[in-house]
Amino acid sequence: MIYESHYWKDDLLKSAKALKRKINQKRWSQASSSKLEKILLYGFYAVRKLIEAKKLSQAVSETKMPTKTYGWKGKNVNILNWLKIDELYDFDREIEIIKPVLFYCHQFVHSYILIEAFDEDKFLVGIYFSSEKDRHKMLYYLEINQIIDLFVLIGEDYPSNFSLIYNKNIFDYDIVDNDQA
Repeated sequence: MIYESHYWKDDLLKSAKALKRKINQKRWSQASSSKLEKILLYGFYAVRKLIEAKKLSQAVSETKMPTKTYGWKGKNVNILNWLKIDELYDFDREIEIIKPVLFYCHQFVHSYILIEAFDEDKFLVGIYFSSEKDRHKMLYYLEINQIIDLFVLIGEDYPSNFSLIYNKNIFDYDIVDNDQA
């Protein structure tokens, strides 16, 4: 359980700044990719923990984001071919869907596929990803600026007015966000 959220939120703001620096990075080594992966995995884990610990306003916790999706072509996705996303997913049939932030947290934390997307000038523009559970269903894509904006939104969210109501069914308290009333 998270007692004091500002440590987690401060780290998310630092992660957002690190991602901004990655956008303009021209040379990408395995070390660079690994650092990006760690920033993303830690960031989405932190977001998930903050949501589950009820350290965010209800509006922010329930934020939904659009993502582009690409259907699975039917070829087994495994440790030998997961990088060959153009062979595994149908990029000719892009579909946009909207999902809650917690969905993305689970996808990143349990990612089987996590690949950078670059523009024609070799600048980072987004991330392709899919969890182990979804790899034989769908590939998802978020723009890097969406992720940066999410980390900033979460990092700056400090609810100011809430009430605790004991819920005997769960033997714990429900948090009511009075800022939403």
